[in-house]
Order: sequence, then structure tokens, then C-alpha cells
Amino acid sequence: MRKYFISVFAIALSFAAFAQSNNTMFTHQGKTVNEFSAQAVDSIVIYRLPGEMLPPISVVNVIINGTDTVKITSTMWLDTTHPALGVVSFSTNTTWEIGSQTWSDAVQTTICSGKTSFNSRNFEADCRSNPNYKGDLFSWEMINQYGAYLCPAPWRVPTREDFLDLDIALGGTGENDQNNSTLRSKYLSSWGGTYGGFCRAGGSLHNQGSHALYWSQSEHGKAGNGYNLYFFSTGNINPHLSGKISPQSFIFKGNGFALRCVQ
Repeated sequence: MRKYFISVFAIALSFAAFAQSNNTMFTHQGKTVNEFSAQAVDSIVIYRLPGEMLPPISVVNVIINGTDTVKITSTMWLDTTHPALGVVSFSTNTTWEIGSQTWSDAVQTTICSGKTSFNSRNFEADCRSNPNYKGDLFSWEMINQYGAYLCPAPWRVPTREDFLDLDIALGGTGENDQNNSTLRSKYLSSWGGTYGGFCRAGGSLHNQGSHALYWSQSEHGKAGNGYNLYFFSTGNINPHLSGKISPQSFIFKGNGFALRCVQ
């Protein structure tokens, strides 16, 4: 079967520009593609006018000769453009199926990847690059405000419960402060986690190579805190934290952590 794909153009285009391409269908002005009929389709091009917001697209049904239906979903990564983020993508196209969940790789954006500054001391929405590691680092508020663009449907930002389910599916208990070398190895090999560290509210990078920290969208009852998943290597310089795994940790929202999407 022919491979189908979606491309997104962040500039204004015209139908005339593709008049000789009989195997391409178009949609216009940020409208969601629902269903088209055609004899043959090589691609679907979605474009927007300058300044328009392009909503995430979940499913596209392409009917070939009135019989065959090909579903195109954002599991085939759809680049999404947003003025505050630039082009959003996953660091790789690899996905991980754990139990009933499917996880993306770390999220990155062209604007965040180009930044070394970061300021979220007062819970601002901000992000910065994470050199030599997959994905960018985001404050909790950045994820809260732009989650629909960072994790476009059918993806979503994980919740605290998603991290608990992940931990149990990998063989953990769902409790904090587990010290289980087999479980830790599964977070690295079966889930694709990396010790990318984090950044503090002022932007300084910390613990690259020894800490893995990922935000959820869930708020903690303690003011200014959000839930996150973390696991540490056994080589941690803090012996109290060495090797620990905590799927329902909570911490100050101003820190910059990585983001993985789930469905």
C-alpha cells in the first residue's frame, strides 16, 4: 500500500501552486480535515494564512476508489506551528507500548531548542534547550498553557495516574522512593527514558547524566507544585536519592523538566 503522510506549511500557499499535482489534496485556513474521496492520494497538505492558528488534527480518513479507507493519525508525527513554540515535534519517531499505553519520545520545539535562557520564578510559561539530550525542558505552566500543541490529539500530556499505570506496567509498585535496579533498567530500555537532568527556575542546568525528570499535567495540593515522574542513576552524588524511582513525586512548577506524550 502506498505510504500516506501529512505536511504542514506555515506560510500562505495557493491551490494554483500545486495545480499540476493531481495526487495531492488540500485543506484551507486551519480547518480540520475530515473526509475526502479521490481516485489516488499521495499526500494531504494542510496550510494556513500568516497569523492563523493551526489546530491539532486527530484523524484523517482517505477513501480510495470509494472502498479502501486509510486512517492517518498524528502517530505519524504532525508538525504543529505556534507563535510561542515554533514547530513542535518529537525528538524521534519511536513510540513505546507499555501495557495499555503508547508513549512518544521527548517533545521539542524550534523556539525552545534555540534558547538557553529560562525564567519561571513566578510560575511563568517558559522553556529552554537541553544540549546533548533528547527534547527540551519546560516549566509546568508552559505545559499547562500549550499542552494541546505540545501533545496534539490523539496524544496528550500525561497525568499523575498515567505515571502510576506506567510504573506498575513496568513492574513497579506505583509508590515513591523505590530502589529497584530491574525497574530502573526498564525505564531506560523499555520506555526509552534518558538521564537528561533539569533546569532550575533561573535557567541553570543540573544533574544531566544522572537524573530523569518528566512533568505531568496534574497539580499537587501544595501550592505551586506539580506532579512528576523521576528516576535517578545509582551514581547519584546524593546517597539519599541514589537509584530512587518515584512515579508520583511533586515539586515546584518553576523547574524545567522534559515532556513525553501518551495515548
